Amino acid sequence: MDPEALLSLAEYLRARSKYSEAVVTLKKALKSFSIAGNNEGGLLSSLSIADNLRMLGKFRNAIRYYHIAFEISKEMRDRKSQADSITGTGLSLRAMGLWKESLKNFRSSLEIYESTDDIEGIAFVLWAVGGALRVKGDINSAIDYFRKAGDLYRRLRDIQGEGYCYCALGGAHRVAGHYKMSHSYYNKANIIFVKLRDKFGTAYSFCGTGNSLRMMGQFTEAKSYFRSALRIYRRIGDIVSSAYTLWSMGMLYIMESRYLMADRYLNTALHYFKKTGDVRGKSYYLIARSQKEFLTGNINESRKMLNSAVHITHKWGFSIEKCHALLLLSILDQKDVKCYKEIGMHHKFKSLPCNIP
Repeated sequence: MDPEALLSLAEYLRARSKYSEAVVTLKKALKSFSIAGNNEGGLLSSLSIADNLRMLGKFRNAIRYYHIAFEISKEMRDRKSQADSITGTGLSLRAMGLWKESLKNFRSSLEIYESTDDIEGIAFVLWAVGGALRVKGDINSAIDYFRKAGDLYRRLRDIQGEGYCYCALGGAHRVAGHYKMSHSYYNKANIIFVKLRDKFGTAYSFCGTGNSLRMMGQFTEAKSYFRSALRIYRRIGDIVSSAYTLWSMGMLYIMESRYLMADRYLNTALHYFKKTGDVRGKSYYLIARSQKEFLTGNINESRKMLNSAVHITHKWGFSIEKCHALLLLSILDQKDVKCYKEIGMHHKFKSLPCNIP
């Protein structure tokens, strides 16, 4: 098969969320383009390989291919592709919890998109910046960026982009403590993604809906949505999103005092967090698992885990997760902590278990 046909096949596979198969196909295309000295084909192949690897949670490998794409685009003086490569690198860094580094990349790519009046690129980077700010713990600013991105996507009549902004807003509002609003945004996103037959987006909105229901105490309904999300994530090989969905199931089972089930889901989530190099995910594991240890009488182990979580979140600058860990420690020590209010969150946890958002 000629390399152009391989690119078309890879896009067909990617559109159906068959990321692993797409990577195999694209590597064949890249090899053919490299032999032929076709820079344009090499650039398209490298960028697509990186995007698919990122969807599979292989972030370091994705960054390697984004770098290859950046070097080719530099040689071709293709500013847009340079920006796309920088943005992709930023998304990979963000997924590993490296929000400071990701923001540097996003600022660089935004400058290029603005200089070339690339509205679609600007919208995407604004959404990406919002996600990095959410990882940082700056919820109010994250919401502002998601709204700006959503406005641009509406202007472009890009309903898929709008759907991802709704998901992002749903997540940010859940973390802020606005559970009904979160549920509403995820529902809007789900309607769009089901209509578009976007498997990843559908799973993303299912997981978000499950989390909003979990926070409202509707555990049976939440589990149904989590299971639907996990089925799709497994089918498309997305261990990144699976990890957080598994964590949510684990947290839910802690709330139901079903500790063996909680262990099962949390341990699998931790395995995936380690596999993708997600340090923020590890802090979430410690925060949930520490509650289970406390509730089953292992007070010292619980405290040890929370101190580890505080260390990780302080080191990497995860304000929200640090606040969760400090709150749980304050409950153990019967002290008062007011860090939620300081970062724009509205949760009122007073005893364990705390249904961490």
